[in-house]
Amino acid sequence: SDAFGITVELGGTIPKTDYKIEELDITNRLSLEYYFPSKTFHSFGIKLVGGEGFITGEVFSNELVYPPVSDNFRTGFLFLGGGFVYALRLGNSVPYVSATIDYTTFDPGDGNGNQLPNNQFSIYKKNTIIYSGEAGIRFPFSDMWSLNLGVNFNFLNTDYFDDVKAGNNNDAFISIFTGVSLYLGRDIDKDSDGVEDDIDLCPDTQNGAEVDEFGCQIIDVKPENFVY
Repeated sequence: SDAFGITVELGGTIPKTDYKIEELDITNRLSLEYYFPSKTFHSFGIKLVGGEGFITGEVFSNELVYPPVSDNFRTGFLFLGGGFVYALRLGNSVPYVSATIDYTTFDPGDGNGNQLPNNQFSIYKKNTIIYSGEAGIRFPFSDMWSLNLGVNFNFLNTDYFDDVKAGNNNDAFISIFTGVSLYLGRDIDKDSDGVEDDIDLCPDTQNGAEVDEFGCQIIDVKPENFVY
């Protein structure tokens, strides 16, 4: 709640392109997030994300193709974008989902530093938009740090990410991440009563108890509830 998050993550990519064999490659990213103030276990925020990576595939077709198509591809890409994030505190873990739109530049090659044919002759623009949906879970291990696991699905606005336009669908890829987050300025509420510790006059309220604005339990004092 009311916190800035800085996240560094490393992961792998799995392509969904016109090539038949999907190979695991590498990607990394840096995220900046802000979570709006919240008095519940729900939290909404905005995020800015950027990074770079590669996707790799082999075997375009078992049939002869003209003009010839490379037997393999490796596309490097850079991306920068932003979107929204929703997090939910469940015990000692924080599941989250997010959605972003990223501007992306890409450069299909053969993995040895050589551009593929359509890339070399500028048949297409080497920039596009990625629509990304993500889900994951964060495990806080202190008041300021968490360990993260996540997966996102990236839908491209082009079918040339592998240098070849074929079929009816645009290219896509899946990313699997792990990393760490640092949170600055966040509200701390150790007894989970919805009142931050810096204004909580009763910092050890039992879980689930109804509290007032000062974090102290509200007690029903109707006479019929007491025996004199």
